[in-house]
Amino acid sequence: MEGQATVSGGSCGFVTSISAQSEDGRHARFSIDSPCEHVQALAFALHEHGAVDVFAEMDWHQESSLSAIIRGSMEGSYLWCPVPFALRKAMQMACGLSLPEEIAVELSKPDGAES
Repeated sequence: MEGQATVSGGSCGFVTSISAQSEDGRHARFSIDSPCEHVQALAFALHEHGAVDVFAEMDWHQESSLSAIIRGSMEGSYLWCPVPFALRKAMQMACGLSLPEEIAVELSKPDGAES
């Protein structure tokens, strides 16, 4: 199975394309295309790591390998970059644990708010 995500990063202006593939419904590999140097480092680290165990990623009692890879490879990037979230959702879709429904977060200022 495959899960895909496109992330518009917001103020950075970068658009990242993510594809997660799973052959066994438990482990996923990623293909990532991004102009962001931090996300490129993440893509390289994930390629070097190999498949990620989606069930281990869902255990909140221990740090997952994906979280460690994200933290180690995206050091110096914007802390709340939406790409790591999209990786997890694409991985869940690829493993049949999430439906491929669109997710949207729209950020705006209240009317009359100053910049």
